[in-house]
Amino acid sequence: MLKIKKILIAGIIVLLAGQASFAGSVDMNEKGKILVVYATKSGSTAEVAQAIAEEFRAQNAVVDVFEVKKASQPEGYTAVVVGSAIRYGRWLPDAIKYLKTHKDQLSRIPIAYFNCGIFLVQGKPGQKEEAKKYNAPAEEIVKPVAEIGFGGKLDFGKLNFWERQLGKIVGIPAGDYRDFNVIRAWAREIFPKLSKGQVRP
Repeated sequence: MLKIKKILIAGIIVLLAGQASFAGSVDMNEKGKILVVYATKSGSTAEVAQAIAEEFRAQNAVVDVFEVKKASQPEGYTAVVVGSAIRYGRWLPDAIKYLKTHKDQLSRIPIAYFNCGIFLVQGKPGQKEEAKKYNAPAEEIVKPVAEIGFGGKLDFGKLNFWERQLGKIVGIPAGDYRDFNVIRAWAREIFPKLSKGQVRP
């Protein structure tokens, strides 16, 4: 009987130790859980979203990244970043639809916006104002704690016939206009605004 009691006590100690260890692993994440959602046509905005997520993870945050059509609800996340490629001077419809669908939940947590467009050259005079103009429709749905616009990537091989013709008429040469140093710096800059404890009242 004594031997059985000792075995039971040892089992309880192991169980409690395991629970403490699990609780500790959860508590260690003091930076919250961030959702990064993006809308893209040719894939370049997806790469920007991944770079932003990597910077958040470097700050010990738990981060999920989803293309907007596959994105989960923001329930359970402490902050959300939404980004979109700019086509014909505006966000892609799926990104706007996501904001409208989850407006109530997104209004209760910090949210940040970014966009990617070939006209947005970093450092160009008026670039910040131009980028904010593109974000205006999203701002009308949920006010962000931070926002920005990044340069895009123009690959004629990923455009349809009419888009290629338009690109030639406008005269923008193919190329990658993104600056990942700027992208990563922005992610580091906004992280304190998105981290756990910044939930809106």
